[in-house]
Amino acid sequence: MTTSSTSRQPKGSAAGGQFARALRAEPMVHLNGTTAGPVPVNGMNVLGSPEAGYVDKIDDDGNLTAQVRLEDRKPNDSPDGTAAIISYTPRGTEESFYTKGVLHDGSGGTPSKRYTGIDGKTVITRGYRTAHRGSIVPQDSPDGQPASVVTHAVAEDDWREPTDGRVATTWMTAGHRQDPAPGFPAMSTEMADGGRKYLHFPDGREDDLEDGTPAEQHFDKYGNRIFQGRYYGGFPFDGDDGEPAFRKWRPDGTLEKEWRYCKGQLLDSADGKPAITEYAEDGRTVVKEEHRGIDNRWFGTRFEFERLQDRGPRAKEWPYKGVQKRHERGGS
Repeated sequence: MTTSSTSRQPKGSAAGGQFARALRAEPMVHLNGTTAGPVPVNGMNVLGSPEAGYVDKIDDDGNLTAQVRLEDRKPNDSPDGTAAIISYTPRGTEESFYTKGVLHDGSGGTPSKRYTGIDGKTVITRGYRTAHRGSIVPQDSPDGQPASVVTHAVAEDDWREPTDGRVATTWMTAGHRQDPAPGFPAMSTEMADGGRKYLHFPDGREDDLEDGTPAEQHFDKYGNRIFQGRYYGGFPFDGDDGEPAFRKWRPDGTLEKEWRYCKGQLLDSADGKPAITEYAEDGRTVVKEEHRGIDNRWFGTRFEFERLQDRGPRAKEWPYKGVQKRHERGGS
């Protein structure tokens, strides 16, 4: 006599017990008799499909949390370009691109990683992984594309307009911000209203250029400079010529405010000029001064500061000479 047994394996559980390697996805059945795949935990579109070889990871509530595609037991992108590893989080979707188990270096149109937030923010990252580091080490791609491009959605609220809608581009080498070519800023931000911000990192630290160009400069949509920051060795620092570290201008070009720094500290200058000075609308008449100082403070110049610190570059020498030449010609 033969007997039949009914499986007691719970739906959604992995066959083989609690230590099985993966959960078994269960399709959701609708009242009309049709079936649908699991819904991402963030409610965004499902990117991978079982037909393309993706395996779904489902949480206890039945939400789709991740999709993985393997070839020869290694992550490998789908032939249509969909990322090998897709993670769905409450805040957005993250895609990681692989070829035969190796993270893509960001060349061409495929980044290393792409994040898409439910708020419309997108982050493109290029770089590499090391054996001892799970996260990506940001680095420009071998064909000269920036390590990071962050795009913010334009907000409907007026008070967020100055910040949202901006596109921030960062050039990096071995995880450190670095100017990709002489005079080309490591960080540039294009604001929603057309304004721009530039930051220079010539040796892996925020620093003024040798020709005196300030490390940080902000321009309005008309191209007028509205702010500049002087840096030395990675610190806000007044110039040896006495120029204050930070200056802010009004839209009409008149000077509005100055801040004086010594080795990153907001202090009065060595000759007694106030740490903070505010000017009237004419840009010359002082309306407010604020003095700041500490006992036994060190009043040093940039030259003296250089002698007291290690000026060795943190970032590696820029490896892509061809990209340098393209930037020098004005290319992107």
